[in-house]
Amino acid sequence: MTQSGALLALFGSVSARRLTYLDYSPVALCLAVKDEHKDLREWVTYHVELGVSRFYIYDNNSSMPLMHELTDFIKAEVVEYHYLVGKGLRYPQFEIYNRCLRMYRDSHTFMGFIDADEFIVIPDGRKIEEVLTPYEKYGGLVINWRQIGYSGHDARPDGGILANYWQCFAEDDDNNRHVKTIVVTKHATTSRGAHCFNYKPGSTAVNVRFEPVDGPFSWPPDFSQIFLYHYVTKSREDYKAKMIRGSGAGNHKPENFFGIVNTLSTSNCTLLLEQGKNRSQWISRSDAPAHIEHRRYVVSRHALH
Repeated sequence: MTQSGALLALFGSVSARRLTYLDYSPVALCLAVKDEHKDLREWVTYHVELGVSRFYIYDNNSSMPLMHELTDFIKAEVVEYHYLVGKGLRYPQFEIYNRCLRMYRDSHTFMGFIDADEFIVIPDGRKIEEVLTPYEKYGGLVINWRQIGYSGHDARPDGGILANYWQCFAEDDDNNRHVKTIVVTKHATTSRGAHCFNYKPGSTAVNVRFEPVDGPFSWPPDFSQIFLYHYVTKSREDYKAKMIRGSGAGNHKPENFFGIVNTLSTSNCTLLLEQGKNRSQWISRSDAPAHIEHRRYVVSRHALH
């Protein structure tokens, strides 16, 4: 069994199989996050099953370090964890993304930059490396998001994100023009913010139709091969808590944002609904793999340089 195959087999059932250190892995994700204790494990485990084999998680001064939710992944060196303490960063997402790309680009062909409330969706069930490979000669691949509302949940429901939220924006809603980027590391240079990147001369990002995209938008949105479910509010209870603490990117939404999102959530997005219901172990640390020896996390006590 390959290393990536072992990763997937592990999370298909409770197992004591050891995760092995990956000196090189084709696809990585970089994340700036804050106080997502209840949902981060589901996010990591879902994307492991999708075929991502390395995660760089920058915890932007959470009230309680998030590493305790991911101890097994950290020990297995699937997650490299950085806890940023002190005053925090003025532009955390921008600075974290640049640091992540600069430090780890040589270990991966593709590196995605998404948020903890965004889940990559591949409708036909392929693994992510297979989907991305045709885009390797470009600067990166931009993927549209599709926003998902609270789906009638005032209180936070049991069972995780994927199993509980499905009411979403219509396919042709203008908001779905927003993109996030999975860069090809040998072509990307620096982040331009949360959505897009700069590239070496002669390189540019493309959408799934291989059309050049310069900036944070791609229209019309394309949900045929790979895109994001953006669980932007979750429950009313979750949203209120997020507005108090702020996000890992340092963003604060206006008070009426919750109502706007849910008024516009007139369609159903159910591709991950059953998958979430059938993977309840994603949200529990009780399924942590046993007998993992290695530990890999970094505490950063100052601003990134």
